[in-house]
Amino acid sequence: MIKDSNISPGASIGIDKLGFPNVVSGKHTDGSLPKVIWVAKGGLDADGATGVSVVGSRSEPFLTIWGSNGAQRYTVDGRGDRIIVGPGTWRENGDFGSGTGTTGSAGRMNKRDIGIYGSGGAHVGRTQIVSDGTTAGPTIRVRDGYLRGFILSDVEVGNVDSADADRAQPLIDLETVDSATTLTATNSDEFAVLRNVKLDGGGTGTAGVVFTGAQQVRGYNLEVLGCTYGFVFRGSSVNFPDNLRFWDTIFGDNVTADLFTSLGIEGQWTFTSGATNMTNVLFVRNMYTDRGGTPVTNYVNAVGTMVNVMDFEFVAARDVADATLMALPIDWIAIGRSAAAAEFLIGA
Repeated sequence: MIKDSNISPGASIGIDKLGFPNVVSGKHTDGSLPKVIWVAKGGLDADGATGVSVVGSRSEPFLTIWGSNGAQRYTVDGRGDRIIVGPGTWRENGDFGSGTGTTGSAGRMNKRDIGIYGSGGAHVGRTQIVSDGTTAGPTIRVRDGYLRGFILSDVEVGNVDSADADRAQPLIDLETVDSATTLTATNSDEFAVLRNVKLDGGGTGTAGVVFTGAQQVRGYNLEVLGCTYGFVFRGSSVNFPDNLRFWDTIFGDNVTADLFTSLGIEGQWTFTSGATNMTNVLFVRNMYTDRGGTPVTNYVNAVGTMVNVMDFEFVAARDVADATLMALPIDWIAIGRSAAAAEFLIGA
């Protein structure tokens, strides 16, 4: 570990086990440092009733991510713990901030600063997280107050394999709200990262990612396929998506629109086009691929007041100069290229 005199006392800077630079700013308030907890097929969840104690090490991994005695129960709120999930399909729903389980540091879902890392989402050794098939909600939901430090990396997120009533749900919902009806919170303390994530709705997912008034989210190398809407930006006049950044996102085979603004309330998973304000939202190198036919609506179907909303260097498979393929508010800036027409397009 490299010590740096410019870092505050008790802190250190170096390379973590995943090869990423990190800064550990001293110990958690309980006196401990961030931990890496492992989950793998063939692992074993802790069960206090039978005296089984699983430490979540690489040699003694947990069996579930969010089970009642799985990995997340043994993370500590705000400590910066990371959960490493091995290859395989994990039929679990993560609902951060739902209150599920014991409250406090031993609780399952009331945790901030948690990172979920897989083994990849686009190859044989992939880590795939899908809905359990019974939960009426997104596969992964991060509620208001729990976006701080949330990281999802190197995984595939989808729906269940068999048809059921709960399949038509969003894959991920990221929220900054304080009420199920008013959407009035403005929480600048939040910061979440999606990185190297494949989102596959299997033709029935209502949305790849829903940003419910979400703020301070960063997305890197995302792929969004087979949903009704790729990204849904949902808000109101007093709480709207703000300070979002996306680099290198690929959209494909999303039925109605790749980017969509919707009104609605937190906890509802049907979406209606509506005027949703957005501010400080940046897309870099988006790719809107051919759906195999004329889209029902648009690549981009956005309504509302846009402040500093920009889409740079996008590539679209069809001629987005056609108004039926891209409908942008007058204050949304887009600079890109239509592959079909081999031309550069500028919209504002």
